[in-house]
Amino acid sequence: MNHPKVFVTQIPVRRDPKTNELCPALNINIAQEYGSIEILSPSQVGYTQVPETMDRYDDMLCSYSEEFGDTLLPLGDPVLVALATGILARRGCFSVLKWDKNAGRYFKTKINFNEQSEGISTNY
Repeated sequence: MNHPKVFVTQIPVRRDPKTNELCPALNINIAQEYGSIEILSPSQVGYTQVPETMDRYDDMLCSYSEEFGDTLLPLGDPVLVALATGILARRGCFSVLKWDKNAGRYFKTKINFNEQSEGISTNY
């Protein structure tokens, strides 16, 4: 049986002022409500590595399944977010997680390019 996955483009990092080490800028564990976390890119990957990143995203996102409840959590470098959404857009329909700061949680938003009347729907 397949379990839902949350594909995270990249975890943003910040420099810890005490240790001067890079550390995650936010905690994405709350996204596990929607499935197991799969990180698509390490925090150090940037726009200069687009060809390699595109190949890796193609390979990793080939297992994405809207039917099994998979979602994309678009975080980090905007170019990496664009790559992931572009790859998933070819499928016609995919879901993303959107943070709601008032509720303090993510909500799933379905994007459907196959049906004009449906377009974007948010599950609040």
